[in-house]
Amino acid sequence: MRQWIAAWRQRWLARRIPPAPEIRLHRGNLFILPSHFGLGYLLLCLALFVLGTNYQNNLILALTLLLLSLFVTSIWHAYFNLAGLTVSTEPLALGQVDSPLPVSLRVTAPHPVQSLRLDHPQALGSQLARLAHSGRLTLLFTPSRRGPFTPGRITLQSHYPLGLLRCWTHLDLAQQTLVAPRPVPCALPLTGLAGQGQHAQQALHAPPEELAELRPYRPGEPLSRLAWRQLAQGRGKLTKVFDAPQGPAQWLDLAQTPGTDLELRLGQLCHQVLQLSQRQHPFGLKLANWQLPPDSGPEQTRQALSALARFGLRP
Repeated sequence: MRQWIAAWRQRWLARRIPPAPEIRLHRGNLFILPSHFGLGYLLLCLALFVLGTNYQNNLILALTLLLLSLFVTSIWHAYFNLAGLTVSTEPLALGQVDSPLPVSLRVTAPHPVQSLRLDHPQALGSQLARLAHSGRLTLLFTPSRRGPFTPGRITLQSHYPLGLLRCWTHLDLAQQTLVAPRPVPCALPLTGLAGQGQHAQQALHAPPEELAELRPYRPGEPLSRLAWRQLAQGRGKLTKVFDAPQGPAQWLDLAQTPGTDLELRLGQLCHQVLQLSQRQHPFGLKLANWQLPPDSGPEQTRQALSALARFGLRP
């Protein structure tokens, strides 16, 4: 019965609030009900009404009507606090198993908004005490398995103005990304470096030589490359790009990766991809009948991690 109710609820929400990359909040997709505190408030009003009627005390009855009018007025304030907001999606970075994956939403308001909160049953929520014009709310997910990742419906809610009411909506912004395997530390193989001797190994394991440039930070890049001094100076997030010695291309082959557990072997390949990318060393990837030609750079890393995330899974 519980599963049937949950399935019916999802179908009803899909008709009422269909998935879209941008959603504007209005009376058709906002819901308002008393909060736990509001239910207690109504019970208090009921008790005062019974007490005033029983003893024919007009002062108690007037107090009851005043409290009820305050409750009804709060309904309008709760609705107009969220009505008119535009919630849009932001690109999701490539995630990793058991690592925090931020999911951010951009909120734009035509008027000041109070007490916004973003929640999901499987994520760590965030909140904004006040939103003047536009802002960002972020959820932190921790994916437990690799492959396609979809946050699903996210709850945007507020208990403004007095906490008596909960005004909320369930949004599906059609966000999707891939979750790469958990990196498993292992030694880097030397496939493709045969015949190069000790100089090839030194070129592979040598640290970057000189700083080449600073460019804008891209989501998913290692924090070790972040220019912290420039960030402290207020210049924003910048990534340090080094001139690294380019040795011969390194081939990473699933068939040559030791082990019997597929997830363990994919995790080792993921670790090797990240290590070679950090050293800016060109590499290629072989997964069964599919292969990625040798190259280097952020796009090569993204394609390799995406292939590891999809490997062996049904479309």
